Amino acid sequence: MVKKGDFTVELVNASSKESFKEHKGKDGIDSFVEVEPEAEYFIKVASDSDRCVSFGFIVDDIKLGYQTYFVPHKRTPTYAGNWSYSNNKTITTSFMFQEVQQSMLQSSSESDDSNIVGEIQVTVYEDIILDGYYQMSSGPMKAKFDSFIPTTEANQDKKKKQVKTTDGKTEISKDDNGSRQNFCRGKKLETFELRYCTALGLIGVGVLPKPPLYEWAKMIRLYKSQSNEKNDRPAKKLKPIIKSTSAILDNEGNTLVKPKRYEFFDLTKEDDENEEHEDNDTFIMI
Repeated sequence: MVKKGDFTVELVNASSKESFKEHKGKDGIDSFVEVEPEAEYFIKVASDSDRCVSFGFIVDDIKLGYQTYFVPHKRTPTYAGNWSYSNNKTITTSFMFQEVQQSMLQSSSESDDSNIVGEIQVTVYEDIILDGYYQMSSGPMKAKFDSFIPTTEANQDKKKKQVKTTDGKTEISKDDNGSRQNFCRGKKLETFELRYCTALGLIGVGVLPKPPLYEWAKMIRLYKSQSNEKNDRPAKKLKPIIKSTSAILDNEGNTLVKPKRYEFFDLTKEDDENEEHEDNDTFIMI
């Protein structure tokens, strides 16, 4: 959960409503959210302000096209996603994190996080209440994520990202008579920026520390295995080559060096069959 003043924003699992794990960036200020491909989510927002406020949303450079409103000290949170209204009912549908692009896993060097991670921006505005109410059309009305077209520049950046947002399927519905208070927008109060990516991506941009070499190899292996399964290709089993060393004894039979057991993994066999390798005898020793 990211909190600024009287306002909070977080990304939560669409089904359980549990928060995704959050991390601070290298500067100790920026907020990064660790997510999983194909997990569905909502943007959870809340206000404890003594003012009327509204929250606006931009997801991966795309404005959602609607706002959520809070009266003073309304402590009940709101879940933002795709929005629709029809026949006195409001339906909010979840978003989903799209799977990691395998091409981004080829480099373990740190990259510009703006090119790799997704980004959600939430802006809080003060609302100035006016006299009277207005009635929304009976519908149908929609504010759907994929119906808005980002700028050309945003489209280009989106191709580089490891994970991005698409439409989910989980719905939250509630009765709504369509009556709304007249208001006009006041000043901007707060802006939240949450960047999100998988654990691999966050390691790549330096937010998470790199694990030991063996753990890193297992993460890459797991991703490739899942990717093969989705493409109906059998995943190869990675079996270690076991080598052992004997104990070293002194003249009196005392053990100087205990016997050791090593596991060697030939990771070159995990690459595509058509890919050429400069050294086919490369091993990782742990």
